[in-house]
Amino acid sequence: NTNQPTAPALEALLAERLKPLRRREQEAAQQGKRDATSRPVLFGCGTLGRTALAGLCRDGVEPLAFADNNPFAWETTVDGLPVISLAEAINRFGRQTPIVVTIYTASSVEARLRSWGLNVLTFPQLAMRHPKSLLPWGALDLPSTMCAQVARIRAAYGLWADESSRQEYVAQVRLRYTLDCDLPPYLPPDQTYFPLELVNLKPNELFIDCGAFDGDSIAAFLKRTGGWFGGAVAVEGDPENAERLRQFVGNLAAAVGAKIEVVQAAVGSANGTIRFNATGSAASNYLDGQGTIEVPCRKLDDMLRDRKATYIKMDIEGAEPQALAGAQHIIQRDAPVLAICLYHRQTDLWEIPLQVSTMTDRYKYFLRRYSDDCWEQVLYAVPHERVLA
Repeated sequence: NTNQPTAPALEALLAERLKPLRRREQEAAQQGKRDATSRPVLFGCGTLGRTALAGLCRDGVEPLAFADNNPFAWETTVDGLPVISLAEAINRFGRQTPIVVTIYTASSVEARLRSWGLNVLTFPQLAMRHPKSLLPWGALDLPSTMCAQVARIRAAYGLWADESSRQEYVAQVRLRYTLDCDLPPYLPPDQTYFPLELVNLKPNELFIDCGAFDGDSIAAFLKRTGGWFGGAVAVEGDPENAERLRQFVGNLAAAVGAKIEVVQAAVGSANGTIRFNATGSAASNYLDGQGTIEVPCRKLDDMLRDRKATYIKMDIEGAEPQALAGAQHIIQRDAPVLAICLYHRQTDLWEIPLQVSTMTDRYKYFLRRYSDDCWEQVLYAVPHERVLA
């Protein structure tokens, strides 16, 4: 029901005008220029920390060090920056040195550091200060780009089937407008893709795992089903990941592994061959068209022409819209449960639900999140008859 009245809080956000938004962005960018003389420590030397380091260096800001809780990382370097303990960072650089928390599930860490009187910055706050080098990053982008999206944002609000989804949606729109706001608590990560309160898994479930990585979501599916399921198709484009996926399936009990097919391919809107960024990690993707290797690309409509998919998960680093376009026929024919990630682009939050809603009227829509900020945000499109009361 896209005619449902929008929340006053959402309307207040949508009333934001372009000039004030751009003024706020300019003020943040001016603060970013001052970062060159107030060099930060980056807390967390993983993917997000390395991204922050590279972006800051492009902007002429040299971080002092990585701080990390992993003692095995201390006295090493990551991308040329030394890794030390937080205690050493405080002792060496002082308590007023900016500490940028560069881990994905960060709220508890940020709160603890603030309780110690430290000068804490979140990654979204840092990105707002250095937009040319750090944005877009996943769902984070300049707030001013949303002014052209008001009608679409408003339309998607009416899709959500419960108050939890509506509240989360408004909070996520606010995050995209501000890159700095409080959010509702996130849900237990072990429920990602298989929400206990929304849908039960069936004994004949045919699970399609797009972006299967090394088998982590297949493992969660097997745990939920207890091994009682019809079959699974695990689709992974990165050859290194696909090999680990085959090893995972090969180590399962023979009766279980026999029901799981591994397909080494990307999924998209057309069959063919594409350039693919193969990183051997969960971040492998084909979005920039410049990839490191060529891999086959398959439409789910063709891959599953003679099979009835009942549950489809997609975490494919921003290629979800293309993959959904290539699955339109089976979505209309079979109405499988859809678990689709919404955090790879700013607009995914509203565009992907609206895209699915144009294909069929057989779904109810739910929004759930399993990490901080915008990360691990999942759309669940559940057929009316499968929604738990």
